[in-house]
Amino acid sequence: MDNESHSSGDVERNDVPITERIAGDVREQVHAQSSRAADSAQHAADAAQQAADRLRGQGQEAWMAGVVEQGANRLADLARTLRSSDARTMLAQVEDFARRQPALFAGAAVALGFALTRAAGMTATAATRPAGTTQEGTSHEYR
Repeated sequence: MDNESHSSGDVERNDVPITERIAGDVREQVHAQSSRAADSAQHAADAAQQAADRLRGQGQEAWMAGVVEQGANRLADLARTLRSSDARTMLAQVEDFARRQPALFAGAAVALGFALTRAAGMTATAATRPAGTTQEGTSHEYR
């Protein structure tokens, strides 16, 4: 019986490094995804800023240039936040935003859900389509 308690003690000690490894892997994945999202947000911010500059340079639609520039600034802020925050901090910020702006948060969550559902459906459709065929010629029309 002494051997059994010894081996169960080994199992308990071995569980700690495994859970720590899993937690470390999750942190690495969150960091990698955050970095990719930050790069995408910065790229979109740069493109939006260029569009605002073009609008302003044409001398027309100054109000639209201002709106586009505000969007570019928000995207750049998001990129900075994603680069500088860890997963816990980002989650706390999302929770704080949800408390301050519940209707906006709910709307954004619904929109994100629709977008993810549509992306998943498109991925599933592409995966089941026979090799060498395209979506052209199908009777599915999106309006």
